[in-house]
Amino acid sequence: MLLRLLMFLKPKNLTNFRNLSDLKRMIFKILGAFGLLFITYGVITRKAMTRNMVFIIGGLLLLAYSSYLRDPIFIPLQIIFTLASIYELFLIKKTSS
Repeated sequence: MLLRLLMFLKPKNLTNFRNLSDLKRMIFKILGAFGLLFITYGVITRKAMTRNMVFIIGGLLLLAYSSYLRDPIFIPLQIIFTLASIYELFLIKKTSS
């Protein structure tokens, strides 16, 4: 199975996408999936510093995916979530120093 995946990723096989929008759609779905994984990891981690850094990365990845979808609900949600995580990280750094 891994061999098939590697063969698919050869440059000549990248033309198997019907058009560039299929590739673009796949890339943004992968970004969204990674964003979800980062936020999930942030929920289960115990360290506050790590949690907020992971939340920021996940929030930015989901913001990219939401922007691609042009979703008027999730774009502001991700902006607020990411800014709140940045603010909390700032407070943690401020109190620890």
